[in-house]
Amino acid sequence: MVNMHGKLKWILVGNMDNDSLSDYRRALLTSVGILLSMLTCGYYLVVNLYKNYNPSLHFYYLYLVVGSVAFLINRAGRHRLAKSIFLVCVNFVVFAFASREPEIPAVYLYFIVCSLMPLIIFDGNNKYMAAVFVALSITGYVIARFTTFSLVPSRYIEPAYLERVYNNNLVIVYALSLIAVYFLVIINHSVESSLQHREKQILEKNQTLVKTNEELDRFIYSTSHDLRAPLNSIQGLINLSEFS
Repeated sequence: MVNMHGKLKWILVGNMDNDSLSDYRRALLTSVGILLSMLTCGYYLVVNLYKNYNPSLHFYYLYLVVGSVAFLINRAGRHRLAKSIFLVCVNFVVFAFASREPEIPAVYLYFIVCSLMPLIIFDGNNKYMAAVFVALSITGYVIARFTTFSLVPSRYIEPAYLERVYNNNLVIVYALSLIAVYFLVIINHSVESSLQHREKQILEKNQTLVKTNEELDRFIYSTSHDLRAPLNSIQGLINLSEFS
């Protein structure tokens, strides 16, 4: 079981033995997010090919290629670049299909995940990048929702199919959000555990230091007490020699 976990870790994030647990889990979440988004993309690619609903399948192919590249870059250890490629591409594809949304806005739901992911996969040292990608998702939603600009030509789709897609997207977005929040909780727990461990180590070192200082004080007191009598004798002899 441990060996299988190690193999899975190597497949998803490569070698991260020298990285912190928090960095490892963020890199792991990035790989999982890329794979889940590619799986979702592949699902809708197959459905649209079967139903012949979507004339812009090249966006799906584009994301599958770019997602694969981002996954390999993340495994190679260039996590920040992989996260940036992943978030830019997923926001672009979501915007492309959201910009031509019909009456039932099925794709808009993915902007929730697009806004949530940067807050989780970027740590505190990259909070400005997280803010940029959240702003990118919000901007994409506003343009898609309130303007007529579109990257994908409109096409009639059966209302029953649209309702089914909306329900599917709702389940997918809910599941992805739960996974993201779960990883965030795990990351926070690991950070808190690390801080508690370090605090315990500091307390133990302080106790050791206090004990060492007490022993040093006792040694100095004992040494000074033991040396006082001989020094007094020497001082007495010196005084006698001066009077003789």
